[in-house]
Amino acid sequence: MKFKRFIAFALTAVIAVSLVSCKSGSGAAKEVVTNFMTALTTYDMNEMSKYIEDFPDNTGTAYKHDIYTEDYYADLYEKANSKLAYTIKSASAKEVKLSVTMPDIYTLYQNTFMSVLSQALSAEDLQNWVLDENNDPQLLIVALMIQEIEDNGIGTVEEEITLSVGKINGEYKVLTNDQLELLLTSKLSLAQKDAPVNAADETTEG
Repeated sequence: MKFKRFIAFALTAVIAVSLVSCKSGSGAAKEVVTNFMTALTTYDMNEMSKYIEDFPDNTGTAYKHDIYTEDYYADLYEKANSKLAYTIKSASAKEVKLSVTMPDIYTLYQNTFMSVLSQALSAEDLQNWVLDENNDPQLLIVALMIQEIEDNGIGTVEEEITLSVGKINGEYKVLTNDQLELLLTSKLSLAQKDAPVNAADETTEG
């Protein structure tokens, strides 16, 4: 009888420890995502770096375009992310699911890019600017995107995002993957994949 009671007590203790550990893990994951999302609303790169894996260097997928260390992109995101809002739907020790209202940078980029491209075909000054090898067409597009946000604001898009979380050197971090890239860029990386590599190349066709 004593042995059975001991077994029952041991099993109860194991279950209790497991539940506490699970709660602790999901709580820590939720906390690090909350801190990261708070920093993301102002695109505070220094603050974000505390909660994200290897930010902003050597982060693989999320930074494969190497645009996030450029000041003009940071300015764009800082302007746009004032529209960012989120709700945590669920959390475990390994992932946190979010419902996110994010700025629609994807559409803004596409519209601005096509506008610049069409004007470059007809406006001599703009065409010369784009064709000049010393000028980066992306700089012009980003500058016009920022101006558009300042003049007319920016739309939003709803997304379901699942952020992966893991322990790195004993601390919970948001891990790098395509979901993080989508969140950080508000789909801008998708727009860049679709756009021609060099706008000047497009103006010389036809």
